[in-house]
This record gives sequence, structure tokens and C-alpha cells, in this order.
Amino acid sequence: MKLIFTICLLTLLLPITVLADDLYPAPADDTTSPPAPAATAPAGQAPANSQTAAKAEPVTLTNPLGTTDVLVINNRVVKISLGFLGGAAFLMFLWGGMQWLVSRGDTKLITSGKNTIIWAILGLILIFTSYIILQFVFKALGYAQ
Repeated sequence: MKLIFTICLLTLLLPITVLADDLYPAPADDTTSPPAPAATAPAGQAPANSQTAAKAEPVTLTNPLGTTDVLVINNRVVKISLGFLGGAAFLMFLWGGMQWLVSRGDTKLITSGKNTIIWAILGLILIFTSYIILQFVFKALGYAQ
């Protein structure tokens, strides 16, 4: 039983780690030091040299998402969501199996377990179908990864 639980847990965690690598790539080595802050005048006073105040270097921020394209971000969110939904369907499949297993011959519990398994299978079919359709749409739009 422990072996089955471990295999199920690893099956759920593997897609999460693969998606995490896609979402959070390793940062590039940056050996440059940040720019020194510009000198400012005390409150209420104008800067001594107006040219130095006008030539302050702009602050650059890096985008943690790696892209600004809405469709690429949407593609990533959909893939992560479908992964979580697949995990939830798998857990419902296990729950239905446990209901059936511990029913001890009670027809009401057996029917409940069977219905849970059937709906979990239908959920998985729906998840796989939506994944296929969304991959087709994203490829047609040119945003498949």
C-alpha cells in the first residue's frame, strides 16, 4: 500500500516540477554591479547642479514571466491548471476506489464508489480533450511550446 501511495504521489509531483522549470528558468549570471544612487538635495531645496539631476540613470526591471505576450502567459496558465485538474481527477479516482473497497458489501456505498470512479474517468476524458483542443488552438495561433 505504501508503494502504491508513493508511486501516486510521484506521479502527481512530476508534472509540477516540469512546469516549474518552464515557469521559473534559472537566472543568468549577472556580474555587473547595480548603479550607484544619484545624489539628491535635501527636502525643499533645488539640486545644486540641474544637469546631474536630469541625467539620472533609469531603473530597469526584469520581467519575471519572461514574456509580455498575453497568449503565451495564458498558455502557461492553462497547462498548469490542467495539471492540477488531472491531479484532482486522479484523487477522486482513488477516493471512489477506497469507497468501494471499504463498503463491506453495502450496495449504497458500492454504488457511490462506482459513481465516483465513473465521474472521475469522465473528468479525465474531459481534461484530456480540452488539452488536445487547446493545444490545437495554441498551435494555430503560433504559441505552442
